[in-house]
Amino acid sequence: NIIGRKSPDPYVTVRVGQQTWKSRTVSKSVNPVWTSGNVADFLVYDMDQAMHFSMYDEDLLTSDDILGEARNVPLTRLGHCRDG
Repeated sequence: NIIGRKSPDPYVTVRVGQQTWKSRTVSKSVNPVWTSGNVADFLVYDMDQAMHFSMYDEDLLTSDDILGEARNVPLTRLGHCRDG
C-alpha cells in the first residue's frame, strides 16, 4: 500500500555466543507463524549462557527495522536443552 501503512515482513534471529540463526521471512504479517525450518542446533559450552532473540521487518530498499527483542534469556529458562 503506497499511501497507507504497509504490513511488516518479519523474521527472527537467535544468537547464542558467536552463533546466529535466522528464520525465513513471513510476508505481510502482523502475527507471523513459523511452521517449518525453525529448528537450529547451537553449541552450548555452559548452561549459564544466554540467548538473544530479535525480530526484524525486512525491507528491500532500506535497512531492516527492529520490531522487538528479548536479550539475555538464560538457557536454563528454556527447558528444552539436551546433553550431547
